[in-house]
Amino acid sequence: MYIADSIVYPGGLVDRLKGIISLYDYVKENNIPFYVHLSEKYNFIPFLKFNNIDIYLNELDRDINTSKIFYFMDNVSIQNYNGYFSYNKINHVYTNIDLLKYKYANDSVRKWRLLFNELFIPTQYIQDKVDDIIKSRKFIVFSFRFRSRMGDFVDDDLPWDEETKLNEINLLNRAIVKFTLDYKDFNIYVATDSSTFLQQLIASNPGQYLHNPNINADMNNYELSIIEFLVISKAQKVFQFKRPTMYSGAFSRYASYVGNIKYELVEV
Repeated sequence: MYIADSIVYPGGLVDRLKGIISLYDYVKENNIPFYVHLSEKYNFIPFLKFNNIDIYLNELDRDINTSKIFYFMDNVSIQNYNGYFSYNKINHVYTNIDLLKYKYANDSVRKWRLLFNELFIPTQYIQDKVDDIIKSRKFIVFSFRFRSRMGDFVDDDLPWDEETKLNEINLLNRAIVKFTLDYKDFNIYVATDSSTFLQQLIASNPGQYLHNPNINADMNNYELSIIEFLVISKAQKVFQFKRPTMYSGAFSRYASYVGNIKYELVEV
């Protein structure tokens, strides 16, 4: 059973998807029953639901006589789950790691995409929101992952001061000019966790950029995150821009896996 609750911080949305999909791949191959429990704070199911609704459990039995807990988080050095789990207890697994890359190597992206589509489907509400943004447009994505740098919310508690913020914004704005010229026949969807950066970019050239109408930055806004994730997966290509103190993250890269589209990290 995959678990995301307050016992251990499970990471962001993509961290949870990585953990769920890697564990699902293992249990599917070994013909083991599979379930998922998400506490209210980490529950994205109202927006991205399981194709098989029986997978999701609202309640969790923590009886230590019948269950065993495992933690496979962040940079833990394992390449598979072989030999770890008990066959006479319910295995409660906390994990946010992607093990498909070790098992499937060059075929791991295709396999991740297949398992994602096998497990998940957006709710009709989310699909309608995605369709409303995309319409019939041909578009690329500019992705920016700031975390706390722009001061929109508290995450790693490392915001830039005002002078640094203005300088970083200017450098990023200049860096994207080449790409806007190279893709002048495309719309550009801006995927970012900073409403501050998004608003100044929109103001610099109204009408050029697409974006999620909900632009209020919030780490726990699953509606915004899942809409963004699915929109990115429908693009022609993803460019992720990164300054030295910015976070590259995995959000846009894994969204590109779902859509089988090209992803490029642009270090500015």
